[in-house]
Amino acid sequence: MNTTLELVPHVSPEALLTAMGETEQQKNTLVFTLHSILQAGGTEQMAVDQLYGGEVATTDNRYRAIRSRLNRYLIKAILINQAMQPKYRTYDEAYEHGYRQLEVARILTRRRLYSAAREVASQTFRRVQHYENARLNFGLVDVLSSLYLGVAYNEQLFTKYHDLYLHYSKVCQDLDVITAHYRAIRNQVYANHRSPLKIGEMAAKFTELDRPLQQRNPNVSLVQTMFTQTELASYMYQGKYLEAIHSAEKGMEAIQRCHGVSMTSIAMLALVRVDCTTKLRDFALGQKQIEAASQWVPRGTINELKLYEYTIRLSLLTENYDHAYQAYAEVEKRGLKKLLTARHQEFWTILTAYIQMLILAGEIVVRPGWPKIKRFRLSSFLNNVPANIRNKQGTNIQILILQAVILILQGKYDAVIDRTDALAIYCNRYLKDDNNLRNNAFFKLLLIVIQANFNSIAAERKSARTLTRMREALATGPQNDLEIIVYENLWQIIMRHLAGVK
Repeated sequence: MNTTLELVPHVSPEALLTAMGETEQQKNTLVFTLHSILQAGGTEQMAVDQLYGGEVATTDNRYRAIRSRLNRYLIKAILINQAMQPKYRTYDEAYEHGYRQLEVARILTRRRLYSAAREVASQTFRRVQHYENARLNFGLVDVLSSLYLGVAYNEQLFTKYHDLYLHYSKVCQDLDVITAHYRAIRNQVYANHRSPLKIGEMAAKFTELDRPLQQRNPNVSLVQTMFTQTELASYMYQGKYLEAIHSAEKGMEAIQRCHGVSMTSIAMLALVRVDCTTKLRDFALGQKQIEAASQWVPRGTINELKLYEYTIRLSLLTENYDHAYQAYAEVEKRGLKKLLTARHQEFWTILTAYIQMLILAGEIVVRPGWPKIKRFRLSSFLNNVPANIRNKQGTNIQILILQAVILILQGKYDAVIDRTDALAIYCNRYLKDDNNLRNNAFFKLLLIVIQANFNSIAAERKSARTLTRMREALATGPQNDLEIIVYENLWQIIMRHLAGVK
């Protein structure tokens, strides 16, 4: 039964009827009914109950005969190339349908249905070969070279597919090396054992080791993509963002020269270029990269939401607050937030709170004709306990800072004072390493505001040394991403508010 269940999704009802032929269709209504039940996701027991009213078991000879006939017709449908007519118009379609057909060929081989297996594998290979998906092509020629070495031995065809087998095995080896290097880099990022600079240097060494592999596989888009990802990591973790943009541009050009390319890979590299401009805090360059990326990022996808996220972040980092509001309103208008995964919900809540904070501070003045955004309950945000409470050096920092700033803007000074001890403990316990110098300094600025009794003149005087230390702090690596609004600008918003002027 396992073989039948594996073949059912690959044969449409129309293909099954064609395989039966007109003379057989009336004799095999039960076969067609069984196919319909299984294709709809029904179990074998459900099929027996529907066919025989629960009077027989799945081991009954009558049912087994029908199941056997269905299996024969499924194989026949594949043989006459009516198996759902898979499309191979794009790289992504070839990837999806090609792997599916490869598994069909393997199933048929295991069942010793060698003619059917050869037909499926050879037709699929002809349609997907030019996309140069190395692992898919390797799997297909592996099946074909084995089949032409068996009962249907054919020296010419065996030699052809065996040579291809050797070729793709070398390509796969190159791809495996580059992939292993990239995974080693990602592991260091997640493990947090090395500084960003050290990770960047590690990636740079891998880049040079992998370059010959990339150069000898110019038509394999996945090799080009993985190499570019490694090179990008070398630049980004070393803070070389202009070089990273140039690397992404070269990578996109190399991938587009390949016959087959995943549009997802192109979109991801386009997004990296935009991300680099947020780290450079270059609004003009960012606008150019955003416009370029919008040509590659499909509308209504999670990648488009990511593009809006970068747009909002760049606008906030460069004091283009009105632009941030407009981009955020567009996200709400188009309902893109429904694409958010649970992991990103909290970060978008923080972005929303920043927009609302800027409105509260008078930094954003919603003009007539502007789109409205949904009401945001600041009180709920102020009482929020960070979802990832163990992440003391992640988004928790921004939540605690933003809560304190909003309370100051609302004039709820007693509530801010009540948080003094918690802020001091958090600062001394979790923000003492070099990566957190700016975060540490801003927490101390908030404490200075409290010590100055919320007097802007006194706070300005007392904060001079801490501000200098914050400006001099080397803000590199992932922790730099935590500043949604540059701390110096956020400090000035607080000071303007306390001074009674915008």
